[in-house]
Amino acid sequence: MNSLSDTLDGPWQHRMVHAHGQRLHVAECGTATDPLVLFIHGSTGGWFEWREVLPLLADAPIHAVAISLRGYGLSDRTPRGYDPDVAAEDVAGLIRALGHSTALLVGQGFGTWISWTLAARHPELVAGIVGCGSAHPRVWLSKLRSPWSQEFRSALAPTLGRLWWSSRPQMPRQLKRLGGRRPGAQSQQDRIIERLVGDAMGSTAPGFAKTATGRESAELMRNSLQDGALRVAKSHIEWWTKPKPGSFRRWLKAVDRPLRDDQRTILLVGSEDRRTPQELVRQSASQVLVIDGAGHYLPVEAPEAVADAVRARLDWLPRY
Repeated sequence: MNSLSDTLDGPWQHRMVHAHGQRLHVAECGTATDPLVLFIHGSTGGWFEWREVLPLLADAPIHAVAISLRGYGLSDRTPRGYDPDVAAEDVAGLIRALGHSTALLVGQGFGTWISWTLAARHPELVAGIVGCGSAHPRVWLSKLRSPWSQEFRSALAPTLGRLWWSSRPQMPRQLKRLGGRRPGAQSQQDRIIERLVGDAMGSTAPGFAKTATGRESAELMRNSLQDGALRVAKSHIEWWTKPKPGSFRRWLKAVDRPLRDDQRTILLVGSEDRRTPQELVRQSASQVLVIDGAGHYLPVEAPEAVADAVRARLDWLPRY
């Protein structure tokens, strides 16, 4: 299956890697003998979120790898397994399959949560975390009380549109009905995709969506969701908006430890980010960098700042 992201030119090579019982697609630069820097995309993105960052690090002596998470792009699409715990195990398997024993993790949005989850489950695999556009879930929930509260759902509403949320945590009806069996289902799916893409671009800095990079970002996200990632994104959203209390609380308890031990974590947040409050980001790590004039999607809005942050933390990796 070909996708729009396959046509992107850059210093990377594409390949499939067998890890954690499945095939994961990666775009990689450098050689496997150099330390690993692993880039993890958000819930509605793909490896292509890092297309502006990877060329800026092409001359660095690192093995730079951007993953397509389970169910995204060319990676295997399984019936289940779309939550941070499984995603973290996928990433752990990928690190080992690539021949490394540790990695510097660079996450965008939900990808940062996966990074924190991996640090909790396999701390020996994580040399450090560079997070973009994300606050720690425990800090977020401490301000919003619980994922079952109306305040919480209202805070998340801009991600999908406020009118989609009912008085209790549940998936939007449009997403529940996806299946392609009913007449008009495809056009309904297209409307949902356009809503997701529009909300994503609406979280960027003013004017960015109209730039060439902004238009390309929207089209890449749209194409990825149309190619099958919409169901995967739905599963991730449902895990967060309709959590199973027992497993959710166990996950929160586990990710507390990386929050308390954050000497090798730096979080980047755009000054124009309307999705991730700066106040919560500052409470999530001792090292926080605010990027002036940028919104939520720092890898495409401010790739130089992301690349500089990664370069400045390469000494967290072995052999630096």
